[in-house]
Amino acid sequence: MKELNRLGLTSIIDAGGGYQNYPEDYQVIEELHKRGEMTVRIAYNLFTQRPKEEKEDFAKWIRMTKPGEGTIITAATERVKCSSFSAADFEDFLEPRPDLPGDMESNSRAWSACWPPISRFLDVYEEVNREIPFDGLHWFFDHCETIDEKNLERVKALGGGIAVQCRMAYQGEYFMDRYGKEAAEHTPPVRRMLEMDIPVGAGTDATRVASYNPWVSLYWLTTGKTVGGEQMYREEDCLSREEALRLYTQGSTWFSSETGKKGAIAPGQLADMVVLSEDYFTVPEERSRGLSPF
Repeated sequence: MKELNRLGLTSIIDAGGGYQNYPEDYQVIEELHKRGEMTVRIAYNLFTQRPKEEKEDFAKWIRMTKPGEGTIITAATERVKCSSFSAADFEDFLEPRPDLPGDMESNSRAWSACWPPISRFLDVYEEVNREIPFDGLHWFFDHCETIDEKNLERVKALGGGIAVQCRMAYQGEYFMDRYGKEAAEHTPPVRRMLEMDIPVGAGTDATRVASYNPWVSLYWLTTGKTVGGEQMYREEDCLSREEALRLYTQGSTWFSSETGKKGAIAPGQLADMVVLSEDYFTVPEERSRGLSPF
C-alpha cells in the first residue's frame, strides 16, 4: 500500500487470480482494516482458482459473502470475476495465438481479447440474459485489445462495460511484429468505446501484464506510444489527458459499483487527493510518465 501511495494511488480494484484464494489470502485486508492501518481502498474480485471445480467454489462463496459486502471506508468489497478458470486470457504476444477448440466454453485456454472467444462468451451471456435478464448488472470484459465493432455493439446492448489495461504499452512491439502495425492501431479501440457510450475504466492489471505505475498507463493512453517510444495509434484515437484521467477515476468506479461515491472532487464523495510533483495537465509528455506525489 505504501508503494501504491508513492505513485499517487489511493484506491484500486484487485482483479483476483494469481492463485490468491478467498478467504484465506484476504485475511490480511480484514486484519489491517481492524487495526485502522489501510491506506488504499480495495475493491476485490473473486476468481475461481481450481479448474473444473468452479461451481463448487461459487457455491462456497455464496454461503460466506455477497457482492458489495464490506465498508466504503476500506472498500474491501467483493465481486465475482470469472466463471471458468480455464477461460483465462492469452497474454504473451511473443507466442502464437493458441488454437481454439470447439468446446472452448468448457475446456480451453483462450485469448479473451481476440474476437473468436469473446464472441463465444457473448453467445453465452445473451442466452443467459434471455432467461434471466441482467437488468442493470455491472458486468464487463477485461482487455479487449482486438474486439470488433459487432461485438462492441453486443456488449453495449447487454449493458456491459470494458476495463482496459496498458498491456500494449509493454507488448506493443511484440504485437506489431506478429500481427502488423495496422492491426495494432485499435488495440484496444478506446475512442470507439467512448463514442458508443460504453462504460470504460482504465487500469494496469498489474503485475500480471504490466507495471502498476498509473502514469505509464496514462502516458500510453494520451500519446499512443509504448514505453519503448513506438507510435502505435493515430493522433485522433489518442485520449486527452482529461479523458484519460477520467477513465482512471470516475470511469473505474462503475466497475466496482461505486459511481458517485468517489472519483471526483464533489460534495458527498470520498476526499482522496494527492499533490503531484508537477501539473499533470501541462507537464511535457515524456515527463508525464514520471510523476509522483510530493
